[in-house]
Amino acid sequence: MGFYLGEPPDAGFHTLALTPFSYYVVAPKGWKERTALRSWAQLATLPWIWTPPESAHNRLLSARFAEAGVDPASVHKVAHVDQEASMLDLVRSGIGLSLVRDSIALRESHAHGLVVVEGMSVQTELTLVALAGRRDDPVVSAVFGVAESVFRT
Repeated sequence: MGFYLGEPPDAGFHTLALTPFSYYVVAPKGWKERTALRSWAQLATLPWIWTPPESAHNRLLSARFAEAGVDPASVHKVAHVDQEASMLDLVRSGIGLSLVRDSIALRESHAHGLVVVEGMSVQTELTLVALAGRRDDPVVSAVFGVAESVFRT
């Protein structure tokens, strides 16, 4: 069992969506005008702090750009990092844009003046997952039952 952001792409999982949340595009302090009223295609030309292919950030952003008709390979990437703290440090340093969980984006906006790019968010959900073949395992069943009672009330 484990947690996954979004819906797993493989039908071989038993899943339970726990809670929805958003990721926001954040930009360095002073980039409000540079990012205002931009489309995803226009934002793709600005410098981005990117993550490895196995990262949830990469998966979410790549899907969003693809939905907007932008090949994720063509996004202007200026750094590749695998830690959210490093991503935020680079945004604070003025290097480029990044995708950040909603609560963190708002905190960073207030604490460090980072720009939350208006209208540019990615919706997802926290999902509990287990292999479909283990669905009836007593431990898996119990964990899913508890999770459902906690998150559905």
